[in-house]
Amino acid sequence: MSRLIDTLPGVAMSVESVTDTLRHMWDTGMGGEQSPMDFRASQLNLILHFGLSTTNEEAEEQFNTAIRFAQKYPCRIVVLCPGAESGDGSAFEGKLFSQCYIGKHLRDLCCCEALILGYSPDQSDFLENQVSVWLESDLPIYHWFHRVPADRITKYYLGFLKHCQRVLFDGEIEDDAYDRIDWPDGLEASDLAYARTLPLRQHLGQFISGFPREELVDGLESLVFQYSKGLRRQALQLLRWHRSALERCFQKPAEIDSVVFTCEQLVQEHTGNCMRMEWKYEDSDRFLEWNFSRTRKSGLIRVALPSGHFEHPVHIEELKPETSLSEAMFFN
Repeated sequence: MSRLIDTLPGVAMSVESVTDTLRHMWDTGMGGEQSPMDFRASQLNLILHFGLSTTNEEAEEQFNTAIRFAQKYPCRIVVLCPGAESGDGSAFEGKLFSQCYIGKHLRDLCCCEALILGYSPDQSDFLENQVSVWLESDLPIYHWFHRVPADRITKYYLGFLKHCQRVLFDGEIEDDAYDRIDWPDGLEASDLAYARTLPLRQHLGQFISGFPREELVDGLESLVFQYSKGLRRQALQLLRWHRSALERCFQKPAEIDSVVFTCEQLVQEHTGNCMRMEWKYEDSDRFLEWNFSRTRKSGLIRVALPSGHFEHPVHIEELKPETSLSEAMFFN
């Protein structure tokens, strides 16, 4: 299997040459109202940090997501690829990717650049120094971990993360491991799995908010989420979101403790890529149910409350990966 750094696009060069090449790359000497530099004004730094278990296909997928994100939010992308042969143990490997993209209106132009660093795991202590040289100064830094073990983050990278605005990770891949990391004070950690639930939260929130608060909480005994195997993290994040919202609905904060919150896997896996939610009340004739199929991109809400009985079908489109990335980065 080829190395991650070889899988990604770009021109291989020494680490020292990357910065110098980048400095002069956009100097075309062309006149006109706008120079190429105007199309690459960065708003932030994005570090895409791969772990050793990242496959070549995953590396390409996440890299392309970062490039599409950069077309909307211009940024300096720094990609960290473990597994490179380090020779005498001190040398890194460099690669530079740059490309300009023309928008739908042809006049729209965006120039993206990615600085790719290959390193061996025993060089982790020296990554901070090298990465700091490549970052654009005075701009916020966002660090996106992909399959980097939580214990390695704790051992090697917490010091560097103190300079970051936010850490990003995918709970659908890392599960609960990153939840146990003691992140530096003031550093926000954002789960891409939670960001992907934005369309679901919007539809559920808009519908449920139409009922009086008293009807929703009076006699509420439990709230149960069920999920197909691949949707565990999203279901868990939705459950946490519901609990947080319900805490603001009860007149006394302690009343939330009487409600049982459960998140469990669906027994019948033939149901497909699905999630189910049910609010259960003391009165068995009252309920609020929600079923969603990611495969069909559709859902159905069924309600029996004093306000009446309702069935509300919904069509839900998933976020594009680059949109989920921006949601996790700026809005979570």
